[in-house]
Amino acid sequence: MQPAQEKSVHTRVKLWVSTIILLCSVGLSRGLAFSQKRGPSTPDERAKAIQFARDLEADPLGPNAKDERAWFTVWLIQVPDISVKFCTDLLGPRSKPESRHAAEISTQMLFSAAAFVIENPKKAKDQQAVYLAGVEGALKSYEAALKKDPEARWPSVDGIIEKRDQGKLDEYVKQAMKKCK
Repeated sequence: MQPAQEKSVHTRVKLWVSTIILLCSVGLSRGLAFSQKRGPSTPDERAKAIQFARDLEADPLGPNAKDERAWFTVWLIQVPDISVKFCTDLLGPRSKPESRHAAEISTQMLFSAAAFVIENPKKAKDQQAVYLAGVEGALKSYEAALKKDPEARWPSVDGIIEKRDQGKLDEYVKQAMKKCK
């Protein structure tokens, strides 16, 4: 990769992360006030969240992806009954230069974990199961992104895919989640 391309990739990742932080900040300030007024998520909202999670796993670079991520992020902040922990350590160290789609893949863990909690409310307190679902969703999203952008490799995620393919993903998550606070 050329230095100018590396800088462009780095700038896009920083912009995406800044956008997520801004959305979270705005959503949190609005969400805290709003969540006190609103009740739990509705069945339609939960169905929409599941659909968006699956859409983003299948096509993280698609034409609706940005809007779906924005809706999902704000919704997760606002609803009082659906919560998941975010731990980027589950995907291993960031590559240098960072993968072009690292922010999208990382946040996919959050969305896939939320979809799991919605679909499996009795397992919502099983942090390993929730993290596992998040990692599985992120891996799907990563593989879909690579189909459109084969040069956007993330070596640590490639290693996690190998573990998944060997049937060792559950054990990997069990060990990796020890780094999560």
